[in-house]
Amino acid sequence: MTTSVLHIYPKNDSLIANYVNMLAGAMGQSVSSISADNLQEAKHYLKEHQPDIVHQHGLVEWAAQLKMGHSRRILTPHGQTVDGRNAYVVVARSDIEAEMLGDNPRVETLRNPLITKTIRPEEAADRMIRIYQKVMDSDVLSFLNDDSRHALSLLLKVALCGDPRWVGDEKLPADVQWRLLYIYTSHEGVSALLDRGLSLMGLQIPPHTTPVSYLPEGYQRPVARTKAGIADLVKEMKRQMQGGRLELMLLCDLHQALRRPSLIEERLLRELEDKKLTGLFASALQLLKEQMLLDEGFMPCPPADNRTTAQLRTSLTNHMKI
Repeated sequence: MTTSVLHIYPKNDSLIANYVNMLAGAMGQSVSSISADNLQEAKHYLKEHQPDIVHQHGLVEWAAQLKMGHSRRILTPHGQTVDGRNAYVVVARSDIEAEMLGDNPRVETLRNPLITKTIRPEEAADRMIRIYQKVMDSDVLSFLNDDSRHALSLLLKVALCGDPRWVGDEKLPADVQWRLLYIYTSHEGVSALLDRGLSLMGLQIPPHTTPVSYLPEGYQRPVARTKAGIADLVKEMKRQMQGGRLELMLLCDLHQALRRPSLIEERLLRELEDKKLTGLFASALQLLKEQMLLDEGFMPCPPADNRTTAQLRTSLTNHMKI
């Protein structure tokens, strides 16, 4: 699917206008490019085309008035002083400019072929296309359709239970976005579970590679806590929820812990009560039911769908947000 990009730049800045025209021409049909140098045009294009990316060039004083929607912002300062805090990535023209932009968490260097002979327009275009793709391969959870989300739930359940009979006769949906699914599960540390679920269901594992994505500041690859007790897992869930980012792997660990034959439910509930974790645990059960189809027979208490549950959902959604 072709990435669509709206380039915005200051009116009457011929140098930037020439760069945008050069870049769009060199990218050809690999990218669907439109451009605007005024607020009215930009608003129109955003509403009518809903581009994947808004690429801001230089200081665009009216840019803050745009309602970006789902569009992701990229910034090329062109030597101008521009706030890049809300950009997925800031693209510098040189190593020196990249150092000056060091306060921004994500900086790429791409030389401008209009001012240097060290790079050709085609090379610059290819490099920018890769940057665009990297942006679109970041925080992909929001791009997953319903079929892909349900496939993930089914495959995680099969993998965690170790037997496809736990999902009965249910089959995988038809429209699964495998590439995006593997990007998401790779960063969440559960792609091996996805493969295991497919193998147990007798299905072929789709080809996939290590994703190239922008990651949130402070991101650390999730580590399984397979030997942790349930109370400790719920306590860790509380810590992650308070930080606003919840790992999918932590839910998988809790799912597995609830299926341990040695679990004594009455003792667990007393321990959770003593540690004041009962309410959070009930909300976690609801999330496990939604995300990996946990059966009621493995729930020591009824699940709860309340404000805490909503906070858990939001924290899970936000885990990979830039």
